[in-house]
Amino acid sequence: MTEPDVTTTQKPSGSNPVWMWLAGAFLALVLVAGGVALYASRTGDDPAAAPTPPPPAPTAIKAQGDGFGTPITDRWGNRIEVPVNQFGQVLTQDSSQQRNPEEPGWTTDAARGVMWQLVYNIPVPFSTSDGPTRVADKVATGYARTPQGMVLAAMDTMSRCSVTGDDVAVACYEHRVTDGPVYESMGTRVAKIGALPRQLRPGASLPPLAWSRVVNYADDYAAVELAQRDPRSADSYVVYLVEMVWVDGDWKMKATDTANQGRVGVTNLEGFTKW
Repeated sequence: MTEPDVTTTQKPSGSNPVWMWLAGAFLALVLVAGGVALYASRTGDDPAAAPTPPPPAPTAIKAQGDGFGTPITDRWGNRIEVPVNQFGQVLTQDSSQQRNPEEPGWTTDAARGVMWQLVYNIPVPFSTSDGPTRVADKVATGYARTPQGMVLAAMDTMSRCSVTGDDVAVACYEHRVTDGPVYESMGTRVAKIGALPRQLRPGASLPPLAWSRVVNYADDYAAVELAQRDPRSADSYVVYLVEMVWVDGDWKMKATDTANQGRVGVTNLEGFTKW
């Protein structure tokens, strides 16, 4: 495989875990919304008017039902499907679509039939070729033992373990993360994310992990770099090195520092595959 020309404008970050900036983005939205409401209450026509009441508490998330609602478009112009089940809708699988080791794109091509779905509040990919095959208990499972299945599982796990509220991140950690150097500290971090107030607006404006570069692949262990647009910079990306292990018949993410902390300031994704 040709080594990518990955250009960076900053040194690798020691303080840019995906879960922390997603939580920070959510808290920033809360602060901005609060400031707007406060400003409106102070500048209304009637100075004696009562302050704007807080919004009602969100209704409980329901993980039932099939099909899709009206799609949305994220701020980069990408179509995102909105499943009735807010934890995702499994697509009809056709294993004959899976790539094989003899194909030139065995480790570089994306899965077939990829659909980006808004899972709770973050866009994640589903495919018709390499999984997932099941969504239950707030998580997706059943990824193919292929490079494409591995990448799909990595993108999904990194995303679900970033969901604020309703313990989605906790369920992801418990079911989709396997032992590694920072397993315990990752669990503590994820628990804090899961305890945050739910993000009320759909998070399609949050950048998806839409690019991948398989570093190495075997049937029992693989490593992949995942990239997303840096929400703080229009012209750069954040890249995470994620290690995946085949455990109990599925791909799970190994708890490592490189999955927690991204390399920021990347400006060239040559060698990466856009999903």
